Amino acid sequence: MGPDKSITDLFHIFQIPNPNKWWQQVQKELGNQHNATDLEWLMDEGITIPPNPGMKSGYTPISWQPTFDWKIVEKYHEIPSLHQVEELQNYEVDELILHVSEVDQLKHLQNSWPESKSRISLEMPANLAPQATEIKLKGLDFVKFLPLSDQVVHLLSARSISYSWYYSDATLHSSPIQSLEQIFIQILKHLRHSDGYPAGGRIYLPIQDNYLTEIVKIRALKILLLNCWKACHLPFDTIPQIYGYLTSDPGADLPTNLIAATCRAMATVVGGVDALYFDLAPTVSYANEFRRLSRNIHYILKHESNLNHRIDPVCGSYNLEYMTETIASKVWHKMGGMDPERASV
Repeated sequence: MGPDKSITDLFHIFQIPNPNKWWQQVQKELGNQHNATDLEWLMDEGITIPPNPGMKSGYTPISWQPTFDWKIVEKYHEIPSLHQVEELQNYEVDELILHVSEVDQLKHLQNSWPESKSRISLEMPANLAPQATEIKLKGLDFVKFLPLSDQVVHLLSARSISYSWYYSDATLHSSPIQSLEQIFIQILKHLRHSDGYPAGGRIYLPIQDNYLTEIVKIRALKILLLNCWKACHLPFDTIPQIYGYLTSDPGADLPTNLIAATCRAMATVVGGVDALYFDLAPTVSYANEFRRLSRNIHYILKHESNLNHRIDPVCGSYNLEYMTETIASKVWHKMGGMDPERASV
């Protein structure tokens, strides 16, 4: 492009590709030298993507939120010191997840936790549920009980408490379809035994290594959520937030874990989660350094890559759209539904 041309001239030089003309050109150039399967893409989950499946245009973004921003969350396997909390006030951290294992830790938090701009979530074993119903902690939004058994659900449902507690999750190392099935089995079980879905609910979604597949998994989850809420006539403001989390390889060094975390974090935010955090094994020697450096991954993706200003940035991508709709349809059919609709309102 010459110096007298501007970037907007590209829109006049290049035409938007027409799927039918593209396929005709493929047939013309290859002739009879290929079979129908030569141009198919075999993807994860046994999905075969044909080269020209009648591609449609005019996709709408998969979103029901006004923005694409996500919460920066940090998880601590121990209660941070007052000095650490004060230091965090200098950073953009929206939420802290604190792991609590004993009643004394609950009492200590309630008595000594300082004022903080970051919201608080707690994670604790289910046997602490009776004591946790009485906790009064400034900034506390959510408590994750492990596990969320029927007994715990009954106890919490009978109490008037100020925080949210209902969640669904998937096990690590599950395939995308298995992960989504696990999540919706839990959601549908709750809906069958209640009049609605609790506001402030969450979905904890493990993010794995396959970049494209993880984007697809999150987008398919959003399609399924909206279809489920439409089918059950539930208000959209009770759709649970998606908390994507990345685990580490305790046998790998710091640079290896940071590189892997960066790739998976980008897939997570491109897919469209509501919150993201890194769950580093507390036994590794560089845990504190990883926490500090992983915070920068959020900042780079938000403020340098501007991914917080994009709503469904892969909308219209042939490969990803085909995989998204195929996975969403497979899970939806297994749950007993008809063909799901596009997740946009």
